[in-house]
Amino acid sequence: MTSQALPDDFAPMPLTVQDQLWLDMDRPNNLMVIDSLIWLAQSPDWDAIRATIQERMVDRYPVFRCRPEHIRGRTHWARDPQFRLSRHVRKAGLRGPVDEERVREYVSGERSKPFASATCVTPSAPRAGPPPRWANSPPAPSPRWPPSPATRSVPSTS
Repeated sequence: MTSQALPDDFAPMPLTVQDQLWLDMDRPNNLMVIDSLIWLAQSPDWDAIRATIQERMVDRYPVFRCRPEHIRGRTHWARDPQFRLSRHVRKAGLRGPVDEERVREYVSGERSKPFASATCVTPSAPRAGPPPRWANSPPAPSPRWPPSPATRSVPSTS
């Protein structure tokens, strides 16, 4: 799967103040990474997920195909000639029964890595125990892709 090419006249764009702030705060000991988790009742169609990310994010917003570059004393979003969605979205499997604690451990381990990819986790065995409860959401969220704005992706700590 490849993204549509950026227009030939695509010029590097200066980072917004917010993007520059995040970039400035990103350090090896302070990774500016956002993690989210969507717990589904069954394994989704991974090709459909990748196609949806491609269509609704990568193709729609050129900045997702760019990287920060320092140009004339200022940081800009510049075309990434090496961009491939497959380098950023990957599927990983967890062996054995998967419960909320194992998923939290996995996500916690991913948080210590610099932002470079999204990981879709799938168990190799049935989920152990009931599905987790999610903060600010109904007890049994219905699985759907893409998630609605009302769907939360942060596990409850209670």
